[in-house]
Amino acid sequence: MPLQFIFGPSGSGKSYHLYHQIIDESRIHQEQNYIVLVPEQFTMQTQKDLVNMHPCHGIMNIDVLSFVRLSYRVFEETGGGTLPVLDDEGKNLILRKIAGDYEGELKVLGGI
Repeated sequence: MPLQFIFGPSGSGKSYHLYHQIIDESRIHQEQNYIVLVPEQFTMQTQKDLVNMHPCHGIMNIDVLSFVRLSYRVFEETGGGTLPVLDDEGKNLILRKIAGDYEGELKVLGGI
């Protein structure tokens, strides 16, 4: 399926159209897996909507993923899941170290 952009105002049926399109494709090509990529806060609602709209009320070959979950899946499949991941505190420490190293060149951050 090629990349498509669907534009329209809120409530015009963009999501409804996309859900039906992905359901139809998943029923035609049951051997393929499909990914619906949505923001983190919409994963459960999107999954619920797809299940309710599907004629069989099941989405065995459609995965609804957020960007974070997609990254975990990619790391899992490529073997990158064994690498340590920095938490927010670690990221802050690294940024503070870099800002300190370049303090003379950073005019806006000079007072921090």
